[in-house]
Amino acid sequence: IKEVKRYIQNFDEFLEYMRRKFKDFIAPPHKPDDYIRNEALIDKIRLYVSNEGDKRIVIVFDRRVDVDLLKKCLNKIGYTNINIEKVF
Repeated sequence: IKEVKRYIQNFDEFLEYMRRKFKDFIAPPHKPDDYIRNEALIDKIRLYVSNEGDKRIVIVFDRRVDVDLLKKCLNKIGYTNINIEKVF
């Protein structure tokens, strides 16, 4: 999570990095053990600027994260416009 926080805090720099490397997503580094112990919370992150000029972030969580718990946590910290899509 610390690495993802760094990506978000330095949005412009990492957005430029993604453009230079022709990447749609950045995957934070994980050790294979993190997946086995179910400690990998975030799989990848996408940074982009909308047509209106708003900075947007797409966070792809590990498939084992409970969606209801995620919504509850986001609501608790003040996010109201939450769009969660489960992709299989």
